[in-house]
Amino acid sequence: MPTNPMSIIVTYIKAYAIKNRHIELQQVNNTIEPLKRFDEKVKKLENQKLKLDGVQEYTILLTITTEQSRNNIVKYMSEDIRNIYDKFKKYKSEEYEIEDGCYLNYYCQFKNEEIIDNIIDLWLEKESPKVYGKQILTKPYRLKDLCGRTIIGVYPSYTHGDWNLLLEGGVKLSLADGESYFNKAITSEDLVRWTQGEVNNIFKNPCYSYGIFPEPIDLFYEWQRVLIYQLAMLPKINDDMLEKVYCEFLKFIKEQVCECLECPIIISKQKGLSVLKIHINAMKNYIKAKDQSIIAKNYLLNIGKRYAYMPAIKEIIKKFFKEDEQYKAKKYSKSKMNKLIQQLEQNTNYDKGIAMEKLAKYFLETIPWNTCSRK
Repeated sequence: MPTNPMSIIVTYIKAYAIKNRHIELQQVNNTIEPLKRFDEKVKKLENQKLKLDGVQEYTILLTITTEQSRNNIVKYMSEDIRNIYDKFKKYKSEEYEIEDGCYLNYYCQFKNEEIIDNIIDLWLEKESPKVYGKQILTKPYRLKDLCGRTIIGVYPSYTHGDWNLLLEGGVKLSLADGESYFNKAITSEDLVRWTQGEVNNIFKNPCYSYGIFPEPIDLFYEWQRVLIYQLAMLPKINDDMLEKVYCEFLKFIKEQVCECLECPIIISKQKGLSVLKIHINAMKNYIKAKDQSIIAKNYLLNIGKRYAYMPAIKEIIKKFFKEDEQYKAKKYSKSKMNKLIQQLEQNTNYDKGIAMEKLAKYFLETIPWNTCSRK
């Protein structure tokens, strides 16, 4: 069973309390950069020493869990996170429910409960963890989807009377007070007509061919985008193997990501997979620089912010593909690299640019689990 990096949030906090009043936090969060080792970043933070009069240092380990992960917390931890957890679990642990189905545990060797409560309250204010389906997402992680998007304009909501920002990629951001953002796209409610994104999502919804309706559906679409992206990087995949991977993916979604409702099957699985294959081939063509217009900007911006899902999807794919059938990397050759570097000494800027492209292409081709092109 692949480990879902969002079923449990582990945060290591080093806090500085200045005269027991002003508090500053430095933290390592397992959802920020899950592809890098958690324990190495913790050790780096621990080595930072601050010696100032009236400054007290506190170290706290926070775990935020859902009802499901709360019952078997170690199951959802990677090895490097478990190493830190084993050191802290000997300390007194306090648990309380942040919101319905979302639980916080803290482990700390210090006894100053007032300072500890202030540290936790400050962290909760900054991170605002919320349960989506069977996952926990923090506010910075949810808002990361907005980074890099151009503001197109402002428009009123026909249904609620509020105002929304329209951002690049068809994303909308409500300006209403207290509105929580999570990957909201402009829909027929805003335009009083079907949008291309809605039609594409209908085709990609598994309820029609597999009888499963994931809730929340937006969270499912995020995971499916990452699946399509990583399947597109495989050298080749036949229909039988695609069906096995997709069935395992839906099983994973049902167990660890979304609540799933059963519904009647309308079309055959082959029809549903044929639509999925169209999206995989479109992404493959984009990666290989064969087609530049078919991939929506929203898709690419979203993929770039959801790398936390990739390890879990990789574990699903690895069940059906041997290592040599996946992302083949060229063996690195120092002599070839030097030869390509020497080609940078060209007379014209054009020739230098071509030589730089060749150098970058070769370098990327030596990285496992990476698909490269001139793009």
